[in-house]
Amino acid sequence: MSGGTAFTAAAVIIAIAATLLGGGLHSQAYADSPTGTRASQSPDDASQALRRYTLQLLHILSNPDANLWERYRQAMPHCAAAPARLAEIGADGDSNPFDAALIALTQDMCADLGRRLARRLNDARTVGLLVSEPDTMDGYVLIAGILNNDVHLIDRLGRIAHSWQVKNRVRYAKLLDNGNLLADVVRMNDAKMVAEVDPNGNIVWEYTHPERLHHDFLKMPNGNVLMLVEGIKTREEAIEAGANPGFVPMGGMKYDYLIEVRPTGNEGGEIVWE
Repeated sequence: MSGGTAFTAAAVIIAIAATLLGGGLHSQAYADSPTGTRASQSPDDASQALRRYTLQLLHILSNPDANLWERYRQAMPHCAAAPARLAEIGADGDSNPFDAALIALTQDMCADLGRRLARRLNDARTVGLLVSEPDTMDGYVLIAGILNNDVHLIDRLGRIAHSWQVKNRVRYAKLLDNGNLLADVVRMNDAKMVAEVDPNGNIVWEYTHPERLHHDFLKMPNGNVLMLVEGIKTREEAIEAGANPGFVPMGGMKYDYLIEVRPTGNEGGEIVWE
């Protein structure tokens, strides 16, 4: 069955159910919200709230003023909230066949919407959000393009929730509990600095190390920052430290070590453990 046919059939089913239940089902039903209803309300009230909720979803999916992609985007939050809303409404699907039909219809439309959205994203998009399955976990994704000045926080539908524009190029970034970023930044082509950046892109703290900082860092519960540093030993130093001479290049050997830095003021820090 095609998308238009499926939604038309859904409209017919709802209209028939509405007629049997009684009452008008048009513009006011679309505008009404079930928020505030409770499972303790009367069965008739619960059925009316369920009917309005199902019609809201149908109205979104058949909105002539929005293109198909916009309808999908608007309906996804409605579907994500459907389990909690249906439980809040408290309609009795076990003893009321009309309630059961409307609940099943809402669930089927949301499941079908998820499949259609996934197919549309897979078939039509090559840049941006490509796949968004209905069971994707809630939350956000932080994207820091290597050696880019922009860092983006996106939601599960690929919409930008916030962007940071940093005056230095960012290689890696992590989101802190206070809304700031902790970022590995490059200044004058020198990757030796970790900085905390506020939501407006301003650096509120920075630390520069004599050797190259790279790939990972962590803000600890005590406020200190754990950083991974890339060191270099000469061939002689590496062998003396226990390296197999057969695997040590003539130019020396790189190695990693950790430092814990206690921030001091807006710039700098004290190494308290290494």
